[in-house]
Amino acid sequence: ASSAIFAGLSLDEISAFVIDSAVQEFPRNALLFLQGDPARRFYIVLEGWIKVFRETQDGRESVLHVFGPGESFAEAAIFEPGNACACVDSRVLGIPAASFKQRLAADPEMSRRFMVTMTRKLQILSQQVEQLAARSATERLAGFLLTLCGADATATVVQLPLEKAVIAAQLGMQPETFSRSMSKLRSFGVKIDGDMVSISDVRALRRLSEGDTDAGGALVSRAAYQDGRAD
Repeated sequence: ASSAIFAGLSLDEISAFVIDSAVQEFPRNALLFLQGDPARRFYIVLEGWIKVFRETQDGRESVLHVFGPGESFAEAAIFEPGNACACVDSRVLGIPAASFKQRLAADPEMSRRFMVTMTRKLQILSQQVEQLAARSATERLAGFLLTLCGADATATVVQLPLEKAVIAAQLGMQPETFSRSMSKLRSFGVKIDGDMVSISDVRALRRLSEGDTDAGGALVSRAAYQDGRAD
């Protein structure tokens, strides 16, 4: 019910759409589907994290997005192929595409809701592309850490939900760039120990994510942050 597709529907209405669905468990690194596989279902994450990715021509992995509990994914796989892998041990609800599309055709309100959800996802992807082009790696990392903080937090400790390499890939950077960017965030009150990150000044981190490189009093030039994709 927390998924955007079903938000606001009664349990009876949700049940009608997922009656022939099944809960599936995937261990860490297990593949859910590969590009080129028939798109027979889409998914809602119940527990864990799932990354959707494509392989580049040189064999590298390009992470498109990482989905967490309550989020749906692979709706577009009905129309567009891709790959999906469990980042950690995960449980998902697999919803058969064929029967779901039949129910959409018979329910105009659900069709509208589905299109709104897909439109929002496209907007998010567009924002991610814009951020890759306009924001430095350090600013993007600051923005990611902010998503882990409470809305009213001024200082906090958060746990990275994914491996650093996966986070780096989602943010469009190499693992070594992630490490350099995290080091730069020390000037803004950020310290990391394993997968635990302490943030002493959330407001300074927010200003940095918005492009204010002097937010934490650090003597760092804007040019240093915009030096290529890495830093």
